[in-house]
Amino acid sequence: MCSTTESRRARARTRGPQVAGALLAGLVLGLTTSRTASAAPTAADSAAAETLFRDGKALAAKGNLEQACDKFAESQRLDPGAGTLLELARCDEQAGRLASAWVEYTDVASASVKAGRADRVKFARAAIARIEPMMAHLTIRVPTEVRATAGLEIRRDGTPVGPGSMGDAIPVDPGPHVVVAAAPGHVQWTTNVVVQNGPTPSVVDVPSLALEPPVVVAPAPAEGDDAKTPWSTRKTIALAAGGAGVVAAGVGVYLGAEAISDWNDVKAKCNPSACTNASAKPLYDSARTDGTVSTVLIIAGAALVAGGAVLFFFPTPKAEKAPVAWLPFAAPGGGGIAVSGGF
Repeated sequence: MCSTTESRRARARTRGPQVAGALLAGLVLGLTTSRTASAAPTAADSAAAETLFRDGKALAAKGNLEQACDKFAESQRLDPGAGTLLELARCDEQAGRLASAWVEYTDVASASVKAGRADRVKFARAAIARIEPMMAHLTIRVPTEVRATAGLEIRRDGTPVGPGSMGDAIPVDPGPHVVVAAAPGHVQWTTNVVVQNGPTPSVVDVPSLALEPPVVVAPAPAEGDDAKTPWSTRKTIALAAGGAGVVAAGVGVYLGAEAISDWNDVKAKCNPSACTNASAKPLYDSARTDGTVSTVLIIAGAALVAGGAVLFFFPTPKAEKAPVAWLPFAAPGGGGIAVSGGF
């Protein structure tokens, strides 16, 4: 079934929309095989067309209309002729594609008049009168205010629908059809409609197209502008520096307390300024070292906390250089703060 449907679609794509005449007092677009060849068919084309025609006749006799219509359509494409087109029209009529059959019968009648084939003219015109009342029709109504939309384009199954066809009942083959309305700066509108053969046309009303929502692009934050960003690397460094400062100061306070405790023990054993007690010497050295390191850590911690506060609460300069870092250090003879970064 899928292969049959695909072959129908492929055959339908070979039939371009064209004017069918004034039998319905308006422009009629149908699906039909092109009958105008740019050059005479080759011998190979004629032979293939004859084979396809015979295959189509055999398939139609067995009731296999889908494949039969495909054979006739391909035969007509390779070597156009009124006889082949007549068989294609009969096949499409039996398959229920009355709009296609109507156009094909109309072309057969026209060609047969020129060829002097009165029998075919009579047959084709009788077929036209027979199927005309039962053809499927699709009316696409476009209000005046919608037509005024700049650049509006209406398409039915991919084929443009001109202003002259809007509002008219246009013959179409039965089945699903897609109607699309589009215009620059508007949201495309699409609808699907299933059309059936019969005197009552199917109607599609095209609504006003909604405007496309504007695209809002957030401006990129200026370089070094912390006020426009909820967070930044600068603030992260500030918090890290402040946290390190608190830890350093805490360790400094602890070592300071240890130094005071050792110093009190030294005082209990000797005079700190001229201590000659050998047992008090280790406490004396420990008190001096802890005191020195404590002082350095407390100063460094305070500096880190202060620096972190500056980084966190004050805006970043426009041309920010490398971040400044405070690194406390201790040495046997004392200690200090090493500062690195750009100024």
